[in-house]
Amino acid sequence: MHAVGPHALADIASAAEGAAPAVERMFAGVALFLSARQEQVGFLDNRRYATALEQTVAGAVIVHPQMQARVPSGSRGG
Repeated sequence: MHAVGPHALADIASAAEGAAPAVERMFAGVALFLSARQEQVGFLDNRRYATALEQTVAGAVIVHPQMQARVPSGSRGG
């Protein structure tokens, strides 16, 4: 994956050794979920911040499968 976007969610997830649902939307990059914007994919890097996950405005998020239920509906890549 090249450093300059936009990137498909599936490509970003693949680079993180994860999986993502097929969506048409493209993303500008990746950021910590607390600072990620709607055009970015956020990621959770520490479980102790899991409660803040529910407040992210990231367009999609990368999380451990056990955290999926806490992902806001607006951050599911759709």
